[in-house]
Amino acid sequence: MNWIKKNLGWVAFTIWMLGTITDVIAKYYYDKDLGPLLITSFMIFGTLQFVHELLNKEPKTQSWKIYSVLIISILILFYLWV
Repeated sequence: MNWIKKNLGWVAFTIWMLGTITDVIAKYYYDKDLGPLLITSFMIFGTLQFVHELLNKEPKTQSWKIYSVLIISILILFYLWV
């Protein structure tokens, strides 16, 4: 749990950068539009960054708040992809 609390922000940033780099490469080299990938990676970045802040908050955040943020984000992503 300590590793997640310390490094979740970096994991989120890596996911966002991989999505952005993939979108740029696909757009300029292969002439493909991967806009949903860019939006999805940014949404995952925002969600994980917010959860990272909630995990490191003092006093400790209640777990239902973290789960509600994750569930709402998953529902939004599902709506965007369907």
